[in-house]
Amino acid sequence: MKQLKWLHDAPFGKISFNLGRYHSFAEIINYMNALAVTYPDRVRVGRPSEYRKPAIWIDGGIHAREWVSPAVVLYMTEQV
Repeated sequence: MKQLKWLHDAPFGKISFNLGRYHSFAEIINYMNALAVTYPDRVRVGRPSEYRKPAIWIDGGIHAREWVSPAVVLYMTEQV
């Protein structure tokens, strides 16, 4: 029950994104940009600077047959 309360109160609940269906590249980019705008202290989309800070890099959707990996990457991003 404690875990469910944490999930319910999670701040990323402000942006909804259906991870149960296939999304176009444009939809994924829009979602990532919305995360960056909504949570500027947590999410930044762009190029790294020379003064790099600790970061998480998650790759997915690199190959055409990996149809589910973009959803997995987005789910992992949301959980961070």
